[in-house]
Amino acid sequence: MQFMKIGIALLGIGLVTPVSAQTTSYSSSSNATVVASVTLPSVNASPLYMRVVWGRVVENKISGVSTASGIYYQLSGTVALTIDDQLRTIHEKEGIFIPYGASLAVRPVGNEPAIYLQFLLSAVPYFDLPDMSDGNGRELYRSTSPIPGLRGGDYVLDLKRVTLPFQAPPDLPHHRSGAALHLVLSGFGAETANGTTVGKGPGSLSYEPPPVVYQWSNPGRVPLTYLVFNLNPMSENAVVADGSRTNQ
Repeated sequence: MQFMKIGIALLGIGLVTPVSAQTTSYSSSSNATVVASVTLPSVNASPLYMRVVWGRVVENKISGVSTASGIYYQLSGTVALTIDDQLRTIHEKEGIFIPYGASLAVRPVGNEPAIYLQFLLSAVPYFDLPDMSDGNGRELYRSTSPIPGLRGGDYVLDLKRVTLPFQAPPDLPHHRSGAALHLVLSGFGAETANGTTVGKGPGSLSYEPPPVVYQWSNPGRVPLTYLVFNLNPMSENAVVADGSRTNQ
């Protein structure tokens, strides 16, 4: 499956020159659509790690218990998802917050393959199994260290889908007040992080804790679409412009 091909080479793509009319961050602009968002009353009770699990609902019904708070995203198909006895129908490109410890059950609706992503805030860095199945899930990413700087007070946890038109220049250098995780769904883009530019194709992942100053651009010939899983203090903007760095 094209989505699962990590590390696709970006042949013949060069970075474009930034233009004067830049946005601070594409994820905080009209290029972004909020998939799901929730306010968490506390996130500093224990260290938290960001993880992503990819899965496919291949059985008539699977069930389990949520091992971490996070956001479920329907990559393709439609499912009937029950969270603590509350039934929701989740269509392609839709998502929903699932709290830690919730009882889960999911079944496919229709004949299209039901493929999902789970973006998780895990209090434990290593879980052997994803939440909803012991056989159809695969961990795509886990942060190697806890999210730094978490403190008391409310936090916003959200997932956004961002689409950049072809030849979109880099947004301004910026960093996160909390942390973010990017996952490319389609197209070919580039991320410049702390001065190093890396090509990003479908399935590419990148983690941005607070020290990382970065920019995104789309030097390709087709639109670029990626997801942004974000955690930030409610009292602060998720994205903070960094005036000490010049555009790459």
